[in-house]
Amino acid sequence: MAADQSPWNSTSEGEWRAFLDHRIAGVSDWRAERLNGVTNDTWKLTPADPGKTHTSYVARHYRRTQGAAELAFELAAVRYLAEQAFPVADVVEARDGARFDYVEGRPCALFNYVDGTAGDSPAETGCDDLASGITAARLLAEMHLVTQGRTFPGSRTERSDPITRLTQWVSSDGADPEFMDIPGGPAFLHHLKRLLHTLDSELDQRGNVWVGLVHGDVGPNNLVMDSAGAVAALLDFDDCLYSYVIYDLASILWYWGRSAGGDLDGTRIRNLIDAYSDVRELTADERHLLAPLFASYIAGDAIGKITWWWRGARKPRPVEAINSGRAYLGLATDPMAADLFAG
Repeated sequence: MAADQSPWNSTSEGEWRAFLDHRIAGVSDWRAERLNGVTNDTWKLTPADPGKTHTSYVARHYRRTQGAAELAFELAAVRYLAEQAFPVADVVEARDGARFDYVEGRPCALFNYVDGTAGDSPAETGCDDLASGITAARLLAEMHLVTQGRTFPGSRTERSDPITRLTQWVSSDGADPEFMDIPGGPAFLHHLKRLLHTLDSELDQRGNVWVGLVHGDVGPNNLVMDSAGAVAALLDFDDCLYSYVIYDLASILWYWGRSAGGDLDGTRIRNLIDAYSDVRELTADERHLLAPLFASYIAGDAIGKITWWWRGARKPRPVEAINSGRAYLGLATDPMAADLFAG
């Protein structure tokens, strides 16, 4: 491999070659291209040997996801979806059936490379192309149907579950008196506690809410489209979890359901909900809970950004200066907010 693109150095080359040889035997050299990514280190790898196939693969060297049980869940979900002919980048298993190994002390997995074009990461105001959002909504509804009632080996930590994150945050950072000095902080915390109380009560009373595989990060950058404009693959299940599948619809509404100025747009939101429901009809309980579960989703996004500016950068920003914080406060204080989600 070219030195500037290779995933290995002189001390790790043996580990990497063993990892690849256990999956794609007989390749003495690889061409490597470093791919974009923030959470993990990712490379496109293509056999460079004369006469070898030019089929490409993607090696993902995980950073955040470390536990064996978490990797087992994620990769089993991807493998199952591929077996059901759902468009994903399938896992390339080792000859002994292993779906990941440790390289340089971190888990690493190999996937088939899916040819096509992925979209750009969402801007601060979301995604303007409503058509791609409608495609994403239908695709996720199909995924939820395909995986209905299906559990996977291993387990996932609940860091990506909004209600869990919010509950933990209220008891930790939200309980710090310094947070009350952030402009908008007292109102944000007040409404957040009310939201959690509402969800605790409503989810206990309304039992017909689907629970299953949640992708957790459905944006245009994780959709690969082929030359005909069809979805070739849904990528990056790093944030997947087992929870309320409405969270996936919430992410679609957040990314694609805003106006050019970044405000929630009722017409766009209803179009996206209709697109999802055309494939999997929401239950009456899910329709009732869509607004508060969406609110928990964007509040979960907000606390990450609020806390980063406050704790990480040491430059606390007003809650209203955080796009998801502003949107959450708008939902919490507008008596007509539920109309945005009305069918």
